[in-house]
This record gives sequence, structure tokens and C-alpha cells, in this order.
Amino acid sequence: MAVKRDYGSFSKAVNKDLPESLDSAGLEPNVGKARAGVADLSRATKIAGLVGRNLSICGRACFGTLQGVNNFSTGRASTGVKVAYPWLWSATTIVKPYVGLYGDYYFSGDNASPLAGSNAAPLLPSLPTQFIQGWSARVTTGFSVDYAGGARMSLGGELGGLGSQNFITWSFQGRVSVPFSP
Repeated sequence: MAVKRDYGSFSKAVNKDLPESLDSAGLEPNVGKARAGVADLSRATKIAGLVGRNLSICGRACFGTLQGVNNFSTGRASTGVKVAYPWLWSATTIVKPYVGLYGDYYFSGDNASPLAGSNAAPLLPSLPTQFIQGWSARVTTGFSVDYAGGARMSLGGELGGLGSQNFITWSFQGRVSVPFSP
């Protein structure tokens, strides 16, 4: 079993011409892997978030027009389990289908404000904080194919927002990796 030593990440983007910033952070401790018969079990816990700060001035990015204050945040905390069943497809190929079930907590906020004395409607709607809040379930499924030379291909998808009665999220992912040989 490989031990993952990188527990999280943090990044910050700052516009040097204007007082605005975008911070993101993630925490993903290695909770554990186990075998149950021939199946692989993986437990996972992850917290990810994004915070943006924008004061009420704007320069070249918005053609010099004055903008209202917009500070926002969004994130997700999740925990769950994934079960994979590897089988030998051929002497050089292992196919591993998987299914996962996760509990998610979404949190977000937005305090976008119009300019004082302005009755103009914003050009873009603000972050939909009224419904990206609270608990929901998420299911994942897919498969990976591992080849003897170290190459790997994977396809997967997820459906989230289950049980929230306010939103549904879905995503698909495909990945191919080929190791370089010296």
C-alpha cells in the first residue's frame, strides 16, 4: 500500500494592479485502504474551498468601469467509500471497475453589492448561494485499465446533489497516463 504524504494544497492569486485576490485550499488526508476478499476498499475525506475578494474599483480587466464590492466563498466537505473489483483481463492487463458513495456538505456565500446610488441591474447573476448549501449524497462509478508497462487508462463519472432537492451536479472524467522509460 502506498502512503500519500501530501495532505493538502493552498494557492493564492493576486492582481498586482488592483486590490483583489482569489484563494483556494484543499485538505485530503490519507484515510485508508483495505482489502475485503478480492475487492479494494478506499475511504476518503476531503475538504476544498475557494474565497474571492474584490473591492469596488476596477481597471483594465473591466474596461475601467466602477464595480460594486463582491466577496464570495464556496466549498465542499465530503467523506465516503469506494469499492473496486480488480480482475485479470489478460496476462498483461488488469481491469478495475469501481463504485463509490459519498456524503457531501456544501457551503457558500456571496455579498455582491451594487454601486451606491446606482439602480442598474448586475450584468451577471451572483453566485447562487440560496441553493448550494447543506447536505447531499454523491455516487461515483467508472473503471480503470492497467497495462503491464505501467500505462493506465480510466473513465469515470459522478452524480451529486442527491437528496438536496435543490441542485444536481454531474461530471465525467477520462484520463490516460503513459510512463516514460529511460
